[in-house]
Amino acid sequence: MGGALDADDMRSRAAECRRFAKTAVPCAAGDEWLEAAEQWEQLAREFEVWQAHSAPADRLAKVKDDKAP
Repeated sequence: MGGALDADDMRSRAAECRRFAKTAVPCAAGDEWLEAAEQWEQLAREFEVWQAHSAPADRLAKVKDDKAP
């Protein structure tokens, strides 16, 4: 996967980790994959918070750029 990840991508990876933990790995490693899934979920939540805080500044910058000659 190239480029930057967004919250949906991170949640998709979390779901993949959960599926892998339940189906493809021995029980001993399943917990590690579930932990990885939780970490992806946490990253998604943090990304959404960051995105919410930066969105107004991004919109303001775009408006200024649109008005530039």
